Amino acid sequence: MLEPQFIAPEVLLTYLRLPIICELMDLHTSASLYPAISERDILKLPIPKIPEKAAKEIITQIRQAHNARHEAQVLLAKAKRAVEVAIEKGEDAAQAVLARKD
Repeated sequence: MLEPQFIAPEVLLTYLRLPIICELMDLHTSASLYPAISERDILKLPIPKIPEKAAKEIITQIRQAHNARHEAQVLLAKAKRAVEVAIEKGEDAAQAVLARKD
């Protein structure tokens, strides 16, 4: 398993998702239903030196996005539970579920 050594994982993830890099990786993929690229071909990809300031900003943005996604999942689960409670016990009970800070 490959582990990034000289680049933050968040920065590498962002870089590997750039359209031009995805096109480069497509040149080396095998199979079609479950495309794969060999470690050797991944290691041949050009990885530029990302300025430290830019890398820190990317890391911050990626972590904020992950936190926002997690919070959205928590809120969605809470909303689903509130709908169930509203059906079973009424709107006031559902509002109480939504008001809890857990």
